[in-house]
Amino acid sequence: MAPKTPVISPAKLPALLVLVAGLCLAVLIAVETKRGQQEALERELRKLAQDRAELIRGQVLRSMEVLHALAGLYRTDAEVTREEFRTFVEPTLSRQPELQALAWDPRVKAADREKWEAKARAEGFADFSFTEENAEGHFIPAAAREEYFPVFYLESLARNAPALGFDVGSEPVRRAALELARDSGLPTATAPVRLAQEPGSQSGFVVFLPIYRGPVETAEQRRENLLGFATAVFRIGDLIESTLRPVGNNGVLISIEDPAAGGTIYRQSGERWHGTLSWTTPVEFAGRHWNLHFEPDPLLRRLYAATLPWIVGATGAAITGLLAAYLWLEALRSAQLKASHEALLGEILVRKEAEASAESANKAKSEFLASMSHEIRTPMNSILGYSQILARDSGLPPFHRDMIATILSSGNHLLHLIDEILDLSKIDAGRMEITHVDFDVNALANELVAIFQHPCEEKQLGLRLDAPALGWPLLVHGDEGKLRQILINLLGNAVKFTKSGRVVLRIYQIGDAWDFEVEDTGPGIDPGSQERIFEPFQQDPGSHAETGTGLGLAISKRQAAILGGALTLDSQPGHGSTFRLSLKLPLVGESARKPAPQRQTRHLAEGNRVKALVVDDIAENRDVLATMLTQVGCEVVLAEHGRQAVEVTGVSRPQIVFMDVRMPEFDGIEATRRIVNQFGTTGIKVIATSASALVHQREQCLKAGCDDFVAKPFHAERIYAVLHQHLGVNFDSDPVPQSVSSAESIDFSALVLPEELASRMVMAAELHSATVLKNCLAEVEALGPPGERLAQHLREFVSSYDMKTIQRVLAQIQVT
Repeated sequence: MAPKTPVISPAKLPALLVLVAGLCLAVLIAVETKRGQQEALERELRKLAQDRAELIRGQVLRSMEVLHALAGLYRTDAEVTREEFRTFVEPTLSRQPELQALAWDPRVKAADREKWEAKARAEGFADFSFTEENAEGHFIPAAAREEYFPVFYLESLARNAPALGFDVGSEPVRRAALELARDSGLPTATAPVRLAQEPGSQSGFVVFLPIYRGPVETAEQRRENLLGFATAVFRIGDLIESTLRPVGNNGVLISIEDPAAGGTIYRQSGERWHGTLSWTTPVEFAGRHWNLHFEPDPLLRRLYAATLPWIVGATGAAITGLLAAYLWLEALRSAQLKASHEALLGEILVRKEAEASAESANKAKSEFLASMSHEIRTPMNSILGYSQILARDSGLPPFHRDMIATILSSGNHLLHLIDEILDLSKIDAGRMEITHVDFDVNALANELVAIFQHPCEEKQLGLRLDAPALGWPLLVHGDEGKLRQILINLLGNAVKFTKSGRVVLRIYQIGDAWDFEVEDTGPGIDPGSQERIFEPFQQDPGSHAETGTGLGLAISKRQAAILGGALTLDSQPGHGSTFRLSLKLPLVGESARKPAPQRQTRHLAEGNRVKALVVDDIAENRDVLATMLTQVGCEVVLAEHGRQAVEVTGVSRPQIVFMDVRMPEFDGIEATRRIVNQFGTTGIKVIATSASALVHQREQCLKAGCDDFVAKPFHAERIYAVLHQHLGVNFDSDPVPQSVSSAESIDFSALVLPEELASRMVMAAELHSATVLKNCLAEVEALGPPGERLAQHLREFVSSYDMKTIQRVLAQIQVT
C-alpha cells in the first residue's frame, strides 16, 4: 500500500499561512527600512551641506565687498595716508575675523625705491626696506628689478608685521595672480601659498584688486595706468572655521579641493565615516574654482545605524512567530473557552475606550488652562511691565504715580483671578504643593493694607489694622504665598461688598496659633447661603450686582485645609461679616526691634557689568524687559526668534540670555539646547521666560539646560534678583518711593478734627483753594503725631491738585 500523505488540520492552516506571510513581510520591511535609512541619511547630509555651502558663499561675497570698498577709497583719493588707511579698515577687521590682513601694495618703479623706503622710515618704521624671501624662508633685501609691489600699508600690523615691505611680485605664485589681476581688472586670488607672516603651518591665499589712474579699456592701458593693488590676505583654515562656527559640526565634515592647485587645500579635523556617501558643490572665489566636499562623520552615521533593518526584520519575525504560535494554540482550545475569551476581549476594548476618553478630556483641560494662562499673561506683561518702568521714575508727580499704582493694583488683581482658576484645577487634581519659608507677619499685614488703602479711600471706607508688635518684624515659618492669597481674597470681598463704614484686618497670636480676621460692615450673609459661598462659582444671592468669578472663597477654604488650618464665617444679615482664618505658624528665633526699610534697585554697583540678550518674538515683551535691564545699567542686545538667538549669542557672547519659550523658527527649548551644546554648562546663563506658569513647563525648561525660569508678567525686582543670583553682580539701591495710595496706613478712626477746621477744609477743597488748604494743614499738624501723618498724607493730594480725593479722606474723619 502507498503511504498516506499527511493532512494539515483546517484549524491549524491559518497559523501556517500567518507564519509564511509574516516572514515574507518581515524581510520586505527590513529591505525597505534599509533603503529608507540610506535615503534619509543622504537627504540629511545634503541639507546640512547646502546650509554650510551657502554660509561660505555669503562669506566670500562679504569679503569681496570689503576689498571693493578699499579700492573705492583709493579711487576717490589716491594720496591716502597711513592713518586714514588704518581708520578705514580697523572696523572691518574687527567685524570679519576671517580676514588675516588688509594691505595697500603700490606700484614702485626701480628709480623710486629709495624714496618710498625713506617715506616709510619717516613714518616711524626705522628698519623698513623692500624685501623678498630666500630659499631657506628668510627675508632678505629685494633684488634689483624694474618695478616692485611692496606691502606698504598693512593692518592689523601687530599680527602681520613680518610682511611689511615684502615685494609680492618677487614670488612666482603671487606674481602670476598679480599679473592676471592687472590685465583683467578683476579681483584675483593666488593658489594656496605660505603667507609671509604665517607663524605656523596653515596655508593661505592673497586676493589682489588692481587700482588704476586713467583709461583701462585695453590690457595695454591697464598695464600703463596701474597704481597698485588693494590686497586681502586669508588663512584658509580661519576663513572656513569662522564661517561655520555658528552652526558647529553637527555630523558633517568639509574638505576643499582646488583642481588648479592640484588637490585638497583644506580638510576639517575630525573622524570621518569611511564610506562612499558624500556631497560636492562648486564655489568661485576671486577667479579660483573650489569644490566643497562634504562627508558624514560617525555620529551622523550612527543616527541612521545600519543595524536597524536587521532589528526590524528580527522583530517582525519574532512577532510573526509569536502570532503563529498563538493562533496554533488557539486552534487547540476547546469551543467552551471561545465564548469567554471573546467576552474578555470585549471588556478590555470597552475599558481602553474609557481610558482613552478620560485621557483626552484631561489633555484638553490642561491645554485649555495653559492656553488661557498664556494668552492673558502675554498682554498683561506689557501693561504691568510699562507700569513698573513708569513707577520707577522719581520725577513723576504724586498724582500720576497714584494712577500708575492703580494700574498695577488692577493688573495684579486680574492675574490673581487667573491664578485662582489654575489653583482650583490643581486642587481638584491633588497637585497643590506647600512651600515653607521664613517671612514677616507684620510686613505682610502692612503690604495688604497698602494694597487696599486706595480702594477704601475711593469708596470712603475706613481701613484699620490691628496686629501685634507693629513696630518691628515678627518672623514665622509657613507658606507665605498661600496665606497672602487667602487674605487678599477676604479683603477684596470685604471692600467689594461694603457700601459704607469700615474694613478691619485683625491678627491674634497665642504661641504658634494664629487667627487672621477680616471684618466688614457690609450687608451680611443669610444663614442659608453661608455654606454655599465656599463652593466653586457660588456667590451670595444678595451680591448679584457685584462682579467676580465665585472662586475666591472656594479656593481659600481648600488652601486653608491644605495648610492645616480652617476658614470660618460669622455673619448676620444687616450686621456685616467676619471671616476667620486659623492656622499654626511657628515663630522663628528673635525678631529685630526695628524693621529694615524696603529697598528699590537703582543701578549696577560700580565695577559690575552685565551684557544680556533678550529673546522674544513679541516686540512689546522685548521692549519691556530690555528697558528694565537698561534702567539699571545693563548692556542689552535683542533677538526675535530662536535661530537668531543662537547666531547673536555666537557673535555678541552675552553673560545671560532671557529666552522666551514660545517662538517661531525654532522655540526657546531648542535654542537653549543649541546654546548649551555650543558654549557648555559653565558659560552663558540661560533664563527661560514664559507666559505659561504651569509646573511641567518650568521643569521642561530646566531639563533642557535653562538655569532658571521667570514667569510673565515680569517683575523688575525678580529680574534683578536673577542677575544677582546667577551672575553675582551687586546693585546700588534706594528706599522704595511711596505712592499716595501705598503711603503709611492711617487709622482714621483714631483721628478727631475740630468741626470748624474740618468745615473750612471741606469748603476749600470744594472751591479748589490750595492756599486755604495749606494753611489748614498747618493747623492739623499742631494736633500731634496723628495730625502730622494726616497733614503729610493730604499734602501729596494738594500738590497734585486732587481735591476729590481730599474730600473722600475728610469724609472718613470724625469731628468734635
